[in-house]
Amino acid sequence: MRGNLTKALLAVAVLVVVGVAGLYLLTGRSSAAATQPIAFSHKNHNITRQIACEYCHTNAQVGYIAQIPPVETCYGCHRTVGTASTDPFIKSETQKIRNAYEQNQPILWNRLWFVPEHVVFAHQPHITSGVQCLDCHAQNNPPELWFQSYRPGMAWCITCHAGHGAGTDCWTCHK
Repeated sequence: MRGNLTKALLAVAVLVVVGVAGLYLLTGRSSAAATQPIAFSHKNHNITRQIACEYCHTNAQVGYIAQIPPVETCYGCHRTVGTASTDPFIKSETQKIRNAYEQNQPILWNRLWFVPEHVVFAHQPHITSGVQCLDCHAQNNPPELWFQSYRPGMAWCITCHAGHGAGTDCWTCHK
C-alpha cells in the first residue's frame, strides 16, 4: 500500500514540475532582474537620449544574438558624459565605466535572457523584415523593465509570425 502511495505522490510531483515548466515556456515569463554591476537605464539611453538600440548592440543586424556591448562602446560616450554631473549617483556609475576601460577590464553584466537550446533564433532576419527591437523586448512594460521581466514565449512568437506571414511550422524555430 505504501509503495503505491509513494508512486502516486511521485507521479503528481512530476506532473506539477512538468506543468510549471510548460507554463514558463509558453508564457515567456522570467524571474526578476538580476542586480547589475552598473545601474543602466534603457529609458535614459533609448527614450530620453534617443540612442538607437543598434548603436550599442551592433551585432543584432548581422548575427544571431544582439550581444552586450563591450566596455569600449560604453566608454565611447562616457569618457566625458557623466563626468560633470552634479548627481553623485550618476557620477559614480559612469566612473565605473571609465575605471573598467582604463583597467582594460570588461563590465561583468549579468545575463538576463537565455534562448532555450532547442530554439533557433536570430535577430538579423527579424530586423531585416522590419521588426523593431521594442516590438519583442518591451511588451507594454515601462522602460525600467525592458529586457528584464519578460521574454516572449512560443505562443506569442507564433501569433506574431502568423500576423506577419512568417513561418509557423515547428522547424522555423526549432532544431
